[in-house]
Amino acid sequence: MLRLPRTVLDVDAVREYCVEDLVTITDTGEHVIIDLLSEDEPEWEEDAADSLAVIAGIRTELAAGDMRALYLAWLSACGMRDEDEDEDEDPPVPAGLGSLTGPQRALADFLRLDRDALKAAAADSPPLAAALEDARTLAKWITGLPPSEKDRLLLLAAQGQGTRVTLELLQRFRQTPAGDDGGSAP
Repeated sequence: MLRLPRTVLDVDAVREYCVEDLVTITDTGEHVIIDLLSEDEPEWEEDAADSLAVIAGIRTELAAGDMRALYLAWLSACGMRDEDEDEDEDPPVPAGLGSLTGPQRALADFLRLDRDALKAAAADSPPLAAALEDARTLAKWITGLPPSEKDRLLLLAAQGQGTRVTLELLQRFRQTPAGDDGGSAP
């Protein structure tokens, strides 16, 4: 289970990745709780606690707008469903499935995601935009933010909410079409 502030997630977007009883969300109004279930009973591994610590990074990635973890959970859940169950429409395939982060790889392992299914999904996933990895592009985007928005974000950081500011900026940056500056950010 992962609990995130409601303010950092689009609940409707998260719902697209839900699979009955296997990937569910609960919206408490203040928080969103994402519950991921894997029905297989693996043998306990000595380093499992380390894997769970790595998976905790998924929370930060989701808060920053990276939906790859939800897609991995959806893909794993689809592999566990009976073939005769009704299939809903597939959720959007996020960019970057061919280049998973450490937490995402740990989650895929934890959910025992079929490697062939992941490889097939990665083939349909566009690569991550180079701009997401480019600090200069991010700096240019931040420069284009309206002064009042920069003031609001700086005030939040000064009030000890630096993590919230980081997550909000990254989420908005990822949602901005390539070539747009901060002034046109959502």
